Amino acid sequence: MAKKIINPEDQEQKETVENTENKAEENTEEIPAHIEEVLKKNTKYESLYIDSYGGCFTGDTPANIRGNAILYKNPFYKQ
Repeated sequence: MAKKIINPEDQEQKETVENTENKAEENTEEIPAHIEEVLKKNTKYESLYIDSYGGCFTGDTPANIRGNAILYKNPFYKQ
């Protein structure tokens, strides 16, 4: 099952990588089918920001471009 990750830029305080990983584990949710389809098609990315319209963005995309996209860990990631 994929994990939904809270965008650390939306938080007022920057957290360490370890704390962010712990929060990601706490916020595990079922991923909607349309999001899962986008993740299946993008197997070369470990995580992706996906917006409500199905647009996907990599982690290095500026926040003002990706808007309210949510960061998802990709369970279909292949190294």
